[in-house]
Amino acid sequence: MFLLFSLPLASIAVALFHANGATLQATAVLLAVLLLGWWADLRSHVIDQSLYYAGYQVRVQTLDALLSGTRMAATLVAMIVTKGNLNVALLLAAAAALGRVPFIDRWSNSEFPDRHEPVLAERKFVREMTLRQLPVEAIYVLQPQMILLLLTLKLGTTEIAQFGALSRLTQVMLPVNAVLTAYLIPRFARQNRRLVSTFFGLLGIVALPGIILVAISVLAPNWLLWLLGRNYQNLHTEVMWAAAVTLLATVSGAAWHLLANRGFTRYASIQIPMNLAWCGFAFFFWPIDNLQEVFLFQGGFSVTLMTSVALEARAALTPREGAQVK
Repeated sequence: MFLLFSLPLASIAVALFHANGATLQATAVLLAVLLLGWWADLRSHVIDQSLYYAGYQVRVQTLDALLSGTRMAATLVAMIVTKGNLNVALLLAAAAALGRVPFIDRWSNSEFPDRHEPVLAERKFVREMTLRQLPVEAIYVLQPQMILLLLTLKLGTTEIAQFGALSRLTQVMLPVNAVLTAYLIPRFARQNRRLVSTFFGLLGIVALPGIILVAISVLAPNWLLWLLGRNYQNLHTEVMWAAAVTLLATVSGAAWHLLANRGFTRYASIQIPMNLAWCGFAFFFWPIDNLQEVFLFQGGFSVTLMTSVALEARAALTPREGAQVK
């Protein structure tokens, strides 16, 4: 998957750098840093989920917090010393990603000493699951680009900047995603009783911060707009839409990951034709002329994801189609 996606993306990156006047040296440095960061993610983020199942949540999250804090401090120093040199900032990001690798390797080797032994049945299962999920993952990657393309074609640079600023609200939900990945998903994946009630209970936990975010956007939108900067203080309606879409994306993504980590991915591919149809409708038949409609378009992707989740849940609850869940 790394080779399949990285080579075309790297080629596109080189073409874009050249089209925007980047020198050959700058292009080589940026591309090398990008590939280095990808390699580091491949070495650590692919296997850290196994560590969560083995009870290493606190260690992994402490490591990430320390690396993030160190990177932030180093970036601030570099910004003062180099006056905001982009290459230095990118190198620090790659260094933080690389700093994760030896710790994840050491813990994995300690917890799974036989992880390099070939287990053909497991390899076959992982390969089948990967190939089944690969087209869906490609669609996930393209969704944000579809939104930007829609903004570029139907609105202007001001709306693109506003959308980018409002999209930063999703960072408020990053702690929720960390808790979901490290604690809630492993718990649900190992559980054998009361799965339905636990599933909705965990979704409620995930949704609560998003509900609070929506409430703030309605009752005190200036609190959120202050975080975005003084250039966006008039986006009261837009910030409510952004918060609502963030809530919808968080809940739908959590529901999907909870089911997928129990092996329920039979209906994942249904998202491909639904998302393509949704994009086609928006591009050719929907006269989008403001940010609210762009956020509505973005929310449509979460609706298709929830459709897949509903079908997976139905299959799990139907004895003839899947394992019966109580």
